[in-house]
Amino acid sequence: MVETKTYAGWASVAFQLGILRKPFNYNNMGYVYSAALWTFFGHLFTKGVESQDALLQDRVDKLKAARAARAARHSAATPASEN
Repeated sequence: MVETKTYAGWASVAFQLGILRKPFNYNNMGYVYSAALWTFFGHLFTKGVESQDALLQDRVDKLKAARAARAARHSAATPASEN
């Protein structure tokens, strides 16, 4: 699916620049291209941040579970008089 979108994009660029001989900013289309490009980068950045937050939260949850297990083992191993 990605290849199809890529080929379609390059075909439209070739059509615009080759056959029509119009620049990218013809009839204010440069603003549309720029907006689409920055929207794409913003979407990628947002997805990356969400992915990193999910990974970080998973690591924090594992660390808390390991600390709770260690504390439980420690409290079970020490006599009540030492607590």
